[in-house]
Amino acid sequence: MKCSLVFNVLESYEVVKRQALLYERILPEDFEVIFVDDGSQPPLEIPSSITKNIKVIATKDFRPWTQAVARNLGARSAQGDYILFCDIDHFITEEILEDLKTFEDDKMEFSRTWGVLNEDGTICTDKNVLFDYGLPKREIGKKSSPYNIFAIKKSIFVDLGGYNEKFAGRYGSEDVDFSGRYGKLHREGGANRSIRGKTMYVYPDPRRDVKKVFHSLRR
Repeated sequence: MKCSLVFNVLESYEVVKRQALLYERILPEDFEVIFVDDGSQPPLEIPSSITKNIKVIATKDFRPWTQAVARNLGARSAQGDYILFCDIDHFITEEILEDLKTFEDDKMEFSRTWGVLNEDGTICTDKNVLFDYGLPKREIGKKSSPYNIFAIKKSIFVDLGGYNEKFAGRYGSEDVDFSGRYGKLHREGGANRSIRGKTMYVYPDPRRDVKKVFHSLRR
């Protein structure tokens, strides 16, 4: 299998449903999607209509912050030669998936801009809809480059020891730690510099969650 998309998620049932509908439509045959349920109550499920290789696995870990545990579990379950780690408020375009089909380098990072998923899993970037989802007008059109959303060769992720789970149970710096270890490997000649991929989308303001599609972030 070419690539596994791994999303760590707590509750956010509506977003998971919309994500599943998106990838049901655009996921290549040799790709899979893994939603890692990080302690949702009730447990996550995907719509029964889904036929693509999209599944839910669970950490059964109820500590306050266990992203490292969830991403490592997703990586162990992943069948792809590459893993794309992504947060549930981001969503990946068909153009990115097409690039990953032929990607043979070590690591790909992405830019992001604002977008939402409609209830049927289609992408919407209409500015009025973005405002309706809580985007401040001053933010329209802005892009950023998150270092915790990336595709990586699975063998390199395994060799690096994955995410450091010492951060589990508290909001930590697991993403900074992993990025630093990859950077060290690159400087020592063990991996190539990250390639910049195409732009993906991120919901405007999941913390305010004006449309009530995310969890409460109580953890």
